[in-house]
Amino acid sequence: MVEERAATFPKGRDVAGAGWQALSANGWLARCPDDFRKAMLDAAIFRLAPRGQTIIRAGEEMGGLVAIAHGTAEITLYFDHPDTAFVHLVHAGYWAGYRPLIGRHRLISITARGDLLWALVPRHAVQQMLDSNPRWWRHLLDLADDNVELTVGIIADLTRQNSLQRVLAVLLRLGGCRTDDPPPDATLTLSLSQADLAGMAVMSRNTLNAILQELEERGLIQLGYRSVTIREPRRLRTLLDD
Repeated sequence: MVEERAATFPKGRDVAGAGWQALSANGWLARCPDDFRKAMLDAAIFRLAPRGQTIIRAGEEMGGLVAIAHGTAEITLYFDHPDTAFVHLVHAGYWAGYRPLIGRHRLISITARGDLLWALVPRHAVQQMLDSNPRWWRHLLDLADDNVELTVGIIADLTRQNSLQRVLAVLLRLGGCRTDDPPPDATLTLSLSQADLAGMAVMSRNTLNAILQELEERGLIQLGYRSVTIREPRRLRTLLDD
């Protein structure tokens, strides 16, 4: 997983307040108008999930919107991907779950990679908001387009023929710093096997291992047991762009 970007993981009575603050500051909802954001957070139910707990499952036809407030979760698809256990990692500010609102089943599962603080906004609550304020559908469309943009970016990166560039793009995406720098105090440690990373970068483990060794020698990453720490995300992006 990516190490927590907050000094202390919220506990007890702090859970709802920490979740409210995190989702007000990060991701799609943070960019929405104040009235819509407040209505969503007023309706949100904040929960803690331990490592390995799945909070939504692909194929479900019911359910509300979900958000990651603290921690990291893995994404698996409704479609089969046998060469890797998951296809993406998501962090604070990530939202999903709008497809049941339009009568379609979920395309992804979301599973905690460590302690996870997440929010559920029940489907009936979202539907009531949209019935009372039809103009708010625009915000759901923005969310859908954000996820389309993410998906298109993944497709574009995986069509790069250069193996080094594919590895760089995957590392940056999994660390949540594909396009922007992380907070100054962030520790970007990806806890995953080289087999999973090779599967996500669409290459053999031998090819991946050689590239990771090169990046470590250049001081851009640090390798550990089943882990990769991104030390210089800006330099990685520069290398990718070049």
